[in-house]
Amino acid sequence: VLRGHEMRVNSVTFSPDGTRLASASADNTIRLWETRSRGQIAQDQRHAQKEMLRLTPLVETWIEKSDGDSELVIAMLDREAKDRAPKEVTTLRNLVLKKLVQQRQAKKAETTEPAAP
Repeated sequence: VLRGHEMRVNSVTFSPDGTRLASASADNTIRLWETRSRGQIAQDQRHAQKEMLRLTPLVETWIEKSDGDSELVIAMLDREAKDRAPKEVTTLRNLVLKKLVQQRQAKKAETTEPAAP
């Protein structure tokens, strides 16, 4: 039973991978539902965390070798992506983005701090 709509449900559709369900109601709302159990979701999250920990040293090496040049880091990512599974590529892209944003924020903080007297 899809609880949460105030009126009858007009339509239902699954995501392509079957992990989510969308329902539309006569109350003009659309709701998204997980089809997996909480245990399955937690297991997927633990697996994703392990993948991030496994791939982080590679991304940190790219940042170091490129001296933080985002274009070079992205070129390294593109070369590496050819030999990786799609989920690994997504994780690598997210890690690269996170590291580049952190680097940019650190540089910005350095330039905005007042000089010592």
